[in-house]
Amino acid sequence: MKRPTITIIGTGALASLFAARLAPYAQVTMLGSWPAALATIKQAGLTLLDGTTEIVRRNVVATSNPVAVPPSDYVLVLVKASQTERAAKLIPEVLAPDGLVITLQNGIGNAETLAVKVRPVQIVTGITTQGANMQGPGVVRAAGAGLTQLATTPQTQAKLTQLQLLFNTATLATKLTEDLASAVWEKLIINCGINALTALLRCQNGALLEKNSARALMDQAALEAYHVAIAQGISIAIDPVAKVRAVAAATAANRSSMLQDVTRGSVTEIEAINGAVVRLGNNLGIDVSTNAVLANLVRAL
Repeated sequence: MKRPTITIIGTGALASLFAARLAPYAQVTMLGSWPAALATIKQAGLTLLDGTTEIVRRNVVATSNPVAVPPSDYVLVLVKASQTERAAKLIPEVLAPDGLVITLQNGIGNAETLAVKVRPVQIVTGITTQGANMQGPGVVRAAGAGLTQLATTPQTQAKLTQLQLLFNTATLATKLTEDLASAVWEKLIINCGINALTALLRCQNGALLEKNSARALMDQAALEAYHVAIAQGISIAIDPVAKVRAVAAATAANRSSMLQDVTRGSVTEIEAINGAVVRLGNNLGIDVSTNAVLANLVRAL
């Protein structure tokens, strides 16, 4: 049976994790713009540190040239939200006519940005709670298994069922759902509570629980995002305060992606997370003042 062709746009932590997991089962190409990572993967392979085991996947192609990429059955978009527009311009050059584009990015609004360059029927929104941290160019450490959820429609069902099987075979636990909005917003609520604060305080997730002041800000940011979701008619099954505290405790040693961004001096995803909640909340007449302050402080930082 022909192995599926997968292009992963990105060379960061999640892109590297998915590439390393999928490489034994698919023809994987990483399309990115990080010169050091591309050079390392070409020369030494993509290294995955998984527990105490080091795995090198040498069958991952890495390039910055979309012309060198074969027509892909699936294109996984795993770049920061601020890079989505650039990624969208690359997709028409690498996507097979019947292929699907899967966005597994943080925040909201990424699918709409991709739809400027890609037919909406070919775009699949997903979320993942897989964890990964870059240890250096071309070297990624798995930071905890999670669940990937993909929104399915009658038009995408067949190809997504194949991708689900592939992901599960590659130990990337995946399920399909006809209603992803609730899961997207539940993740956004958590990210609003944790990410900006850890970036501003330069701390691991668990530290937010150690001081009343930090915990109160985390709780309020999550609660505001919850109210914005409810106002849009989105069903939220979690208690936002209890859930954000539980996630902070369960991921106590983690350094959030936004903390990693500010540490590197990189552009953050604040506009797709707290910033997005502020814009929607203002339009709906909902108090989002805590998220507004957090967003402005991260912008200033």
